[in-house]
Amino acid sequence: MEKAVLFVSNGYGEDSIALSILREIKLQSPDVKIYALPIVGNGGSYETEDCEILGPRTAMPSGGVIPGNFGNLKKDLSSGLIKLTLTQIGLIKKYSKLSFASVSIGDIYPAILLSFFAKNSRIMIATAKSNYVSPHNKFEEFMMKTFFKKVFVRDEPTAEHLRKHGVSNALYVGNAMMDCLEPEGIDFKVNKENLFAVLPGSRKSAFLDMPVIAEAISIISSKIDDSSFVAVVPKSIDLNELVKVCSDDWQFEEPKEDDFCVGKMSNKKHGAIVKFYNRGMADLLRNCKLVIGQAGTANEQATGLGKPVVAFDSFSDDKMGWYRKRQKCLLGEAVAVVKKNPSEVSDMVFKILNDSELYKKMAEEGKNRLGLPGGAQKMAEAILSLK
Repeated sequence: MEKAVLFVSNGYGEDSIALSILREIKLQSPDVKIYALPIVGNGGSYETEDCEILGPRTAMPSGGVIPGNFGNLKKDLSSGLIKLTLTQIGLIKKYSKLSFASVSIGDIYPAILLSFFAKNSRIMIATAKSNYVSPHNKFEEFMMKTFFKKVFVRDEPTAEHLRKHGVSNALYVGNAMMDCLEPEGIDFKVNKENLFAVLPGSRKSAFLDMPVIAEAISIISSKIDDSSFVAVVPKSIDLNELVKVCSDDWQFEEPKEDDFCVGKMSNKKHGAIVKFYNRGMADLLRNCKLVIGQAGTANEQATGLGKPVVAFDSFSDDKMGWYRKRQKCLLGEAVAVVKKNPSEVSDMVFKILNDSELYKKMAEEGKNRLGLPGGAQKMAEAILSLK
Protein backbone atom coordinates (compact mmCIF):
# COMPACT_ATOMS: atom_id res chain seq x y z
CA MET A 1 0.00 0.00 0.00
CA GLU A 2 1.26 3.46 -0.94
CA LYS A 3 1.43 6.42 1.39
CA ALA A 4 -1.64 7.82 -0.32
CA VAL A 5 -5.08 9.28 0.43
CA LEU A 6 -8.17 9.01 -1.77
CA PHE A 7 -10.54 12.01 -1.76
CA VAL A 8 -14.08 11.56 -3.11
CA SER A 9 -16.05 14.81 -3.44
CA ASN A 10 -19.36 15.63 -5.08
CA GLY A 11 -19.48 19.23 -6.26
CA TYR A 12 -17.50 22.35 -7.04
CA GLY A 13 -17.66 23.63 -3.46
CA GLU A 14 -16.82 20.21 -2.04
CA ASP A 15 -13.80 20.02 -4.37
CA SER A 16 -12.63 23.34 -2.91
CA ILE A 17 -12.97 22.03 0.63
CA ALA A 18 -10.97 18.95 -0.36
CA LEU A 19 -8.25 21.23 -1.71
CA SER A 20 -7.86 23.04 1.59
CA ILE A 21 -7.41 19.71 3.39
CA LEU A 22 -5.06 18.11 0.89
CA ARG A 23 -2.86 21.22 1.00
CA GLU A 24 -2.55 20.76 4.74
CA ILE A 25 -1.70 17.09 4.25
CA LYS A 26 1.07 18.07 1.84
CA LEU A 27 2.42 20.61 4.34
CA GLN A 28 2.44 18.09 7.16
CA SER A 29 3.59 15.07 5.14
CA PRO A 30 4.96 15.96 1.66
CA ASP A 31 5.56 12.32 0.75
CA VAL A 32 1.85 11.43 0.79
CA LYS A 33 0.30 10.97 -2.65
CA ILE A 34 -3.20 12.30 -3.27
CA TYR A 35 -5.84 10.66 -5.48
CA ALA A 36 -8.88 12.83 -6.20
CA LEU A 37 -12.17 11.49 -7.54
CA PRO A 38 -14.71 14.26 -8.32
CA ILE A 39 -18.01 12.43 -8.76
CA VAL A 40 -20.02 15.55 -9.75
CA GLY A 41 -18.72 17.96 -12.38
CA ASN A 42 -15.33 17.96 -14.03
CA GLY A 43 -13.23 18.56 -10.92
CA GLY A 44 -11.33 21.41 -12.53
CA SER A 45 -10.38 22.84 -9.13
CA TYR A 46 -8.07 19.90 -8.52
CA GLU A 47 -5.99 20.83 -11.56
CA THR A 48 -4.19 23.50 -9.54
CA GLU A 49 -2.79 20.98 -7.06
CA ASP A 50 -0.25 18.18 -6.99
CA CYS A 51 -2.68 15.28 -7.14
CA GLU A 52 -3.81 12.56 -9.54
CA ILE A 53 -7.35 13.25 -10.76
CA LEU A 54 -9.33 10.07 -11.38
CA GLY A 55 -12.38 9.25 -13.43
CA PRO A 56 -14.09 10.27 -16.66
CA ARG A 57 -14.95 13.66 -15.04
CA THR A 58 -18.32 13.79 -16.75
CA ALA A 59 -20.79 16.54 -15.89
CA MET A 60 -24.38 15.32 -15.65
CA PRO A 61 -27.36 17.54 -16.67
CA SER A 62 -28.55 17.85 -13.06
CA GLY A 63 -25.22 19.15 -11.78
CA GLY A 64 -25.72 16.73 -8.89
CA VAL A 65 -29.05 18.23 -7.78
CA ILE A 66 -31.16 15.06 -7.71
CA PRO A 67 -32.89 14.73 -4.27
CA GLY A 68 -36.59 15.44 -4.68
CA ASN A 69 -36.25 16.07 -8.41
CA PHE A 70 -37.34 13.11 -10.55
CA GLY A 71 -36.87 15.15 -13.72
CA ASN A 72 -33.17 15.66 -12.99
CA LEU A 73 -32.74 11.97 -12.19
CA LYS A 74 -34.39 11.01 -15.47
CA LYS A 75 -32.08 13.35 -17.42
CA ASP A 76 -29.00 11.94 -15.70
CA LEU A 77 -30.05 8.35 -16.36
CA SER A 78 -30.49 9.08 -20.05
CA SER A 79 -27.04 10.73 -20.10
CA GLY A 80 -25.22 7.68 -18.76
CA LEU A 81 -25.48 8.01 -14.99
CA ILE A 82 -25.45 4.25 -14.38
CA LYS A 83 -22.33 3.70 -16.47
CA LEU A 84 -20.62 6.67 -14.81
CA THR A 85 -21.49 5.38 -11.33
CA LEU A 86 -20.16 1.90 -12.08
CA THR A 87 -16.92 3.44 -13.35
CA GLN A 88 -16.60 5.51 -10.17
CA ILE A 89 -17.24 2.45 -7.99
CA GLY A 90 -14.47 0.62 -9.84
CA LEU A 91 -12.07 3.50 -9.23
CA ILE A 92 -12.93 3.62 -5.52
CA LYS A 93 -12.25 -0.11 -5.19
CA LYS A 94 -8.95 0.15 -7.03
CA TYR A 95 -7.48 3.29 -5.49
CA SER A 96 -8.69 2.69 -1.93
CA LYS A 97 -6.57 -0.48 -2.01
CA LEU A 98 -3.60 1.74 -2.86
CA SER A 99 -4.33 4.24 -0.06
CA PHE A 100 -4.27 4.16 3.72
CA ALA A 101 -7.40 6.34 3.97
CA SER A 102 -10.43 7.37 1.93
CA VAL A 103 -12.14 10.69 2.59
CA SER A 104 -15.76 11.47 1.70
CA ILE A 105 -16.59 15.17 1.26
CA GLY A 106 -20.16 16.27 0.68
CA ASP A 107 -23.55 14.78 1.42
CA ILE A 108 -24.44 11.15 2.12
CA TYR A 109 -23.91 9.96 -1.47
CA PRO A 110 -20.07 9.83 -1.55
CA ALA A 111 -20.23 8.46 2.00
CA ILE A 112 -22.41 5.58 0.77
CA LEU A 113 -19.96 4.84 -2.05
CA LEU A 114 -17.02 4.69 0.36
CA SER A 115 -18.98 2.70 2.95
CA PHE A 116 -19.69 -0.15 0.57
CA PHE A 117 -16.75 -0.06 -1.83
CA ALA A 118 -13.66 1.44 -0.15
CA LYS A 119 -11.12 -1.09 1.08
CA ASN A 120 -9.38 1.01 3.73
CA SER A 121 -10.03 3.32 6.68
CA ARG A 122 -12.63 5.99 5.99
CA ILE A 123 -13.20 9.55 7.15
CA MET A 124 -16.37 11.52 6.45
CA ILE A 125 -16.53 15.29 6.12
CA ALA A 126 -20.24 16.04 6.20
CA THR A 127 -20.77 19.41 4.54
CA ALA A 128 -24.40 19.21 3.51
CA LYS A 129 -26.37 18.82 6.73
CA SER A 130 -26.62 20.75 9.96
CA ASN A 131 -28.97 20.88 12.92
CA TYR A 132 -29.69 24.45 11.81
CA VAL A 133 -31.53 22.86 8.86
CA SER A 134 -32.40 19.30 9.86
CA PRO A 135 -30.61 16.61 11.85
CA HIS A 136 -28.97 13.65 10.17
CA ASN A 137 -31.41 10.75 9.89
CA LYS A 138 -31.12 7.29 11.41
CA PHE A 139 -29.66 5.78 8.25
CA GLU A 140 -26.93 8.43 8.12
CA GLU A 141 -26.17 7.95 11.81
CA PHE A 142 -25.85 4.19 11.22
CA MET A 143 -23.43 4.78 8.32
CA MET A 144 -21.33 7.17 10.37
CA LYS A 145 -21.08 4.79 13.34
CA THR A 146 -20.46 1.66 11.30
CA PHE A 147 -18.11 2.62 8.48
CA PHE A 148 -16.16 5.73 9.46
CA LYS A 149 -13.25 6.25 11.84
CA LYS A 150 -14.11 9.92 12.29
CA VAL A 151 -16.94 12.16 11.12
CA PHE A 152 -16.28 15.90 10.86
CA VAL A 153 -19.39 18.07 10.82
CA ARG A 154 -19.89 21.76 10.10
CA ASP A 155 -20.91 23.07 13.55
CA GLU A 156 -20.92 22.12 17.22
CA PRO A 157 -24.72 21.77 17.60
CA THR A 158 -24.65 19.08 14.90
CA ALA A 159 -21.70 17.27 16.51
CA GLU A 160 -23.37 17.36 19.91
CA HIS A 161 -26.63 16.01 18.50
CA LEU A 162 -24.86 13.13 16.76
CA ARG A 163 -22.89 12.17 19.87
CA LYS A 164 -26.13 12.10 21.88
CA HIS A 165 -27.46 9.67 19.28
CA GLY A 166 -24.54 7.29 19.55
CA VAL A 167 -22.20 8.69 16.89
CA SER A 168 -19.29 9.01 19.30
CA ASN A 169 -16.83 9.68 16.47
CA ALA A 170 -18.58 12.94 15.43
CA LEU A 171 -16.40 16.03 15.81
CA TYR A 172 -16.46 19.75 15.11
CA VAL A 173 -12.94 21.16 14.77
CA GLY A 174 -13.65 24.29 12.72
CA ASN A 175 -15.03 24.89 9.27
CA ALA A 176 -12.74 23.77 6.46
CA MET A 177 -14.97 25.75 4.12
CA MET A 178 -13.39 28.91 5.53
CA ASP A 179 -9.88 27.53 4.99
CA CYS A 180 -10.46 27.55 1.23
CA LEU A 181 -10.30 31.34 1.21
CA GLU A 182 -6.59 31.96 0.82
CA PRO A 183 -6.09 35.35 -0.90
CA GLU A 184 -4.13 35.24 -4.16
CA GLY A 185 -3.47 38.97 -4.34
CA ILE A 186 -5.48 39.41 -7.54
CA ASP A 187 -6.19 43.01 -8.47
CA PHE A 188 -9.52 43.13 -10.28
CA LYS A 189 -8.75 46.67 -11.45
CA VAL A 190 -12.14 48.03 -10.46
CA ASN A 191 -13.46 50.51 -7.92
CA LYS A 192 -13.38 48.63 -4.60
CA GLU A 193 -15.49 51.21 -2.75
CA ASN A 194 -18.67 49.92 -4.38
CA LEU A 195 -17.64 46.42 -5.41
CA PHE A 196 -20.34 43.78 -5.74
CA ALA A 197 -19.51 40.08 -6.00
CA VAL A 198 -21.56 38.14 -8.55
CA LEU A 199 -21.74 34.37 -8.05
CA PRO A 200 -23.89 32.72 -10.76
CA GLY A 201 -23.02 29.29 -9.37
CA SER A 202 -21.29 26.27 -10.85
CA ARG A 203 -24.34 24.34 -12.08
CA LYS A 204 -26.39 24.65 -15.26
CA SER A 205 -28.94 26.68 -13.33
CA ALA A 206 -26.48 29.57 -13.77
CA PHE A 207 -27.90 29.96 -17.29
CA LEU A 208 -31.40 30.37 -15.82
CA ASP A 209 -30.23 32.85 -13.22
CA MET A 210 -27.87 35.12 -15.15
CA PRO A 211 -30.58 37.05 -17.07
CA VAL A 212 -32.18 38.04 -13.74
CA ILE A 213 -28.82 38.94 -12.21
CA ALA A 214 -27.82 40.96 -15.28
CA GLU A 215 -30.96 43.09 -15.20
CA ALA A 216 -30.59 43.63 -11.46
CA ILE A 217 -27.03 44.82 -12.11
CA SER A 218 -28.37 47.29 -14.69
CA ILE A 219 -30.70 48.78 -12.08
CA ILE A 220 -28.01 48.91 -9.38
CA SER A 221 -25.40 50.51 -11.63
CA SER A 222 -27.88 53.20 -12.70
CA LYS A 223 -28.45 54.23 -9.08
CA ILE A 224 -25.04 53.72 -7.45
CA ASP A 225 -22.27 55.79 -8.99
CA ASP A 226 -18.96 54.03 -9.66
CA SER A 227 -20.42 50.62 -8.80
CA SER A 228 -18.38 47.68 -10.05
CA PHE A 229 -19.27 44.02 -10.54
CA VAL A 230 -16.92 41.02 -10.56
CA ALA A 231 -18.05 37.42 -11.11
CA VAL A 232 -16.12 34.28 -10.26
CA VAL A 233 -17.23 31.24 -12.25
CA PRO A 234 -15.72 27.76 -12.71
CA LYS A 235 -14.06 26.85 -15.98
CA SER A 236 -16.98 24.55 -16.77
CA ILE A 237 -19.23 27.58 -17.41
CA ASP A 238 -19.14 28.76 -21.04
CA LEU A 239 -19.04 32.55 -20.76
CA ASN A 240 -20.23 33.19 -24.31
CA GLU A 241 -23.32 31.10 -23.65
CA LEU A 242 -23.82 32.70 -20.25
CA VAL A 243 -23.93 36.17 -21.79
CA LYS A 244 -26.11 35.05 -24.72
CA VAL A 245 -28.98 34.15 -22.38
CA CYS A 246 -29.07 37.76 -21.14
CA SER A 247 -30.93 40.54 -22.96
CA ASP A 248 -29.58 41.96 -26.21
CA ASP A 249 -28.28 44.97 -24.26
CA TRP A 250 -25.42 42.80 -22.98
CA GLN A 251 -22.39 41.93 -25.10
CA PHE A 252 -19.49 39.58 -24.36
CA GLU A 253 -15.96 40.94 -24.75
CA GLU A 254 -12.63 39.17 -24.68
CA PRO A 255 -10.35 40.26 -21.81
CA LYS A 256 -7.75 42.95 -22.40
CA GLU A 257 -7.00 44.46 -19.00
CA ASP A 258 -5.02 41.75 -17.20
CA ASP A 259 -3.84 38.15 -17.20
CA PHE A 260 -6.48 36.75 -14.88
CA CYS A 261 -9.71 38.18 -16.31
CA VAL A 262 -11.28 35.61 -18.65
CA GLY A 263 -13.88 37.91 -20.18
CA LYS A 264 -16.42 40.59 -19.47
CA MET A 265 -19.98 41.50 -20.37
CA SER A 266 -20.95 45.10 -20.92
CA ASN A 267 -24.26 46.92 -21.19
CA LYS A 268 -23.86 49.99 -23.38
CA LYS A 269 -27.35 51.22 -22.52
CA HIS A 270 -26.73 51.40 -18.76
CA GLY A 271 -22.94 51.58 -18.77
CA ALA A 272 -22.64 48.48 -16.59
CA ILE A 273 -19.73 46.04 -16.83
CA VAL A 274 -19.29 42.61 -15.25
CA LYS A 275 -15.77 41.15 -15.26
CA PHE A 276 -15.40 37.36 -15.13
CA TYR A 277 -12.66 35.37 -13.41
CA ASN A 278 -12.03 31.66 -12.92
CA ARG A 279 -10.09 32.32 -9.73
CA GLY A 280 -9.72 34.89 -6.99
CA MET A 281 -12.78 33.97 -4.92
CA ALA A 282 -11.05 34.84 -1.66
CA ASP A 283 -9.85 38.20 -2.96
CA LEU A 284 -13.30 39.04 -4.27
CA LEU A 285 -15.24 38.06 -1.15
CA ARG A 286 -12.84 39.89 1.15
CA ASN A 287 -13.04 43.12 -0.87
CA CYS A 288 -16.70 43.25 -1.92
CA LYS A 289 -19.45 45.14 -0.16
CA LEU A 290 -22.26 42.66 -0.85
CA VAL A 291 -22.88 39.46 -2.82
CA ILE A 292 -25.52 38.65 -5.41
CA GLY A 293 -25.10 34.91 -5.13
CA GLN A 294 -26.70 31.80 -6.57
CA ALA A 295 -23.86 29.56 -5.40
CA GLY A 296 -23.78 26.92 -2.70
CA THR A 297 -20.45 26.83 -0.89
CA ALA A 298 -19.35 30.28 -2.10
CA ASN A 299 -22.52 31.86 -0.71
CA GLU A 300 -21.75 30.27 2.64
CA GLN A 301 -18.13 31.41 2.54
CA ALA A 302 -19.25 34.96 1.79
CA THR A 303 -21.51 35.04 4.84
CA GLY A 304 -18.71 33.55 6.93
CA LEU A 305 -16.64 36.62 6.03
CA GLY A 306 -19.48 38.88 7.11
CA LYS A 307 -20.74 39.78 3.63
CA PRO A 308 -24.54 39.87 3.19
CA VAL A 309 -25.86 37.70 0.36
CA VAL A 310 -28.93 38.28 -1.82
CA ALA A 311 -30.23 35.13 -3.55
CA PHE A 312 -33.33 33.75 -5.25
CA ASP A 313 -34.65 30.35 -6.29
CA SER A 314 -33.51 29.22 -9.73
CA PHE A 315 -36.62 27.26 -10.63
CA SER A 316 -39.51 29.32 -9.30
CA ASP A 317 -40.57 32.95 -9.63
CA ASP A 318 -42.36 33.19 -6.31
CA LYS A 319 -41.20 30.52 -3.84
CA MET A 320 -38.16 28.70 -2.53
CA GLY A 321 -37.33 25.18 -3.67
CA TRP A 322 -35.60 22.72 -1.35
CA TYR A 323 -32.06 23.83 -2.26
CA ARG A 324 -32.46 27.55 -1.53
CA LYS A 325 -34.73 26.82 1.42
CA ARG A 326 -32.02 24.60 2.89
CA GLN A 327 -29.43 27.35 2.42
CA LYS A 328 -31.71 29.91 4.05
CA CYS A 329 -32.18 27.64 7.07
CA LEU A 330 -28.45 27.04 7.22
CA LEU A 331 -27.40 30.68 7.03
CA GLY A 332 -30.34 32.32 8.75
CA GLU A 333 -30.49 36.11 8.48
CA ALA A 334 -27.10 36.21 6.72
CA VAL A 335 -28.80 35.56 3.37
CA ALA A 336 -31.84 37.39 2.00
CA VAL A 337 -33.87 35.22 -0.38
CA VAL A 338 -36.15 37.19 -2.69
CA LYS A 339 -38.44 36.40 -5.62
CA LYS A 340 -36.84 35.63 -8.98
CA ASN A 341 -37.18 39.14 -10.29
CA PRO A 342 -34.53 41.80 -11.10
CA SER A 343 -36.40 44.52 -9.22
CA GLU A 344 -36.75 42.30 -6.14
CA VAL A 345 -33.01 41.62 -6.20
CA SER A 346 -31.99 45.25 -6.64
CA ASP A 347 -34.52 46.51 -4.07
CA MET A 348 -33.10 44.12 -1.47
CA VAL A 349 -29.55 45.23 -2.32
CA PHE A 350 -30.57 48.89 -1.74
CA LYS A 351 -32.41 47.99 1.47
CA ILE A 352 -29.35 46.26 2.96
CA LEU A 353 -26.94 49.00 1.93
CA ASN A 354 -29.18 51.78 3.27
CA ASP A 355 -29.81 50.13 6.65
CA SER A 356 -26.57 49.91 8.63
CA GLU A 357 -28.24 47.91 11.42
CA LEU A 358 -29.55 45.33 8.96
CA TYR A 359 -26.14 45.09 7.29
CA LYS A 360 -24.46 44.58 10.67
CA LYS A 361 -27.03 41.96 11.72
CA MET A 362 -26.53 39.96 8.51
CA ALA A 363 -22.73 40.17 8.83
CA GLU A 364 -22.72 38.94 12.42
CA GLU A 365 -25.18 36.13 11.69
CA GLY A 366 -22.97 34.81 8.88
CA LYS A 367 -19.85 34.76 11.02
CA ASN A 368 -21.68 32.96 13.83
CA ARG A 369 -23.24 30.35 11.54
CA LEU A 370 -20.05 29.46 9.63
CA GLY A 371 -17.60 29.48 12.53
CA LEU A 372 -13.85 29.86 12.54
CA PRO A 373 -11.27 28.59 10.03
CA GLY A 374 -8.62 26.08 11.09
CA GLY A 375 -10.60 22.91 10.53
CA ALA A 376 -8.57 21.82 7.50
CA GLN A 377 -5.39 21.49 9.54
CA LYS A 378 -7.06 19.36 12.22
CA MET A 379 -8.78 17.19 9.60
CA ALA A 380 -5.45 16.64 7.85
CA GLU A 381 -3.91 15.57 11.15
CA ALA A 382 -6.72 13.07 11.69
CA ILE A 383 -6.29 11.63 8.21
CA LEU A 384 -2.53 11.30 8.57
CA SER A 385 -2.95 9.54 11.94
CA LEU A 386 -4.32 6.56 9.98
CA LYS A 387 -1.02 5.97 8.16
